[in-house]
Amino acid sequence: MNKIAYYSELPDPITDRTKRMAMVLGREMTGKILASLYITPFQSASDIAKLFNIHIATAQKYLVEMRECGLLNSRLRKNSTRPTDEYWLTNNQFDINVNLENMPKLTELELKAANTYIRQKFSENVAFDTNRTHQTITEIILLNGRERTQIDQRIKLDDVEGRFTWHLPSPNDPPMSILELVKKANLPLSDLPRIMDLVEKLATIEYDSTDGLVGIIERRGVIQNE
Repeated sequence: MNKIAYYSELPDPITDRTKRMAMVLGREMTGKILASLYITPFQSASDIAKLFNIHIATAQKYLVEMRECGLLNSRLRKNSTRPTDEYWLTNNQFDINVNLENMPKLTELELKAANTYIRQKFSENVAFDTNRTHQTITEIILLNGRERTQIDQRIKLDDVEGRFTWHLPSPNDPPMSILELVKKANLPLSDLPRIMDLVEKLATIEYDSTDGLVGIIERRGVIQNE
């Protein structure tokens, strides 16, 4: 059985309106106001403030938020002093609907990239050739021996690979997901297969025959198998 942890880069199936409604409905005062307007519609902020012994500005804040998320309607009441808004229920029943079928689908590869976190692994035997103007890494140089005077391997990177590698978190920074790094590098998702191959190579490459080092990045998957 796979347990998959979902993070911020994944699509959010809950609309902002639903979130606002859920937040407003979670307040005790909301229920009291709804009950009051069900019994006596067309009340103003002043009416609500007097009924529940709260400040009129607080009552107005509740009413406006309830109207904005679709719980209430309002109209202007004209009287001899000054016009004021009065409120009534839009409906006597409210439902919160979360339809996961409308959520954009991620491919298996995109899901894996969203749930795999990486960062550079600390090593004095790794050097980078960079192009700071274009924010890209052109070559990864793997050094051999503790004196680090010999080059063990050179890994040439193309533009896509170099832009991705440029954004790798340092060993002291929190790891980031592959999908988040692809987004940060402004790469299209069509480049994801190449990036996943690069990550596999950088995580498993063997170098430095003296110390037998493996991998220049640290990879943490959050998919756990039971």
